Amino acid sequence: DNPHHLVLTAPHPSPLSAYYGFFGCRHFSKTNNFLKSRNIPPINWQN
Repeated sequence: DNPHHLVLTAPHPSPLSAYYGFFGCRHFSKTNNFLKSRNIPPINWQN
């Protein structure tokens, strides 16, 4: 319940469970939206 923290949950991205919730969970874009809403530069996840 701390507004300074973002907690995201999803199954572990192993080959056995990746298609049951990890793919499509949008954790990377949600994280960047959280950072931008606090005037923190977003993360470039492709490097």
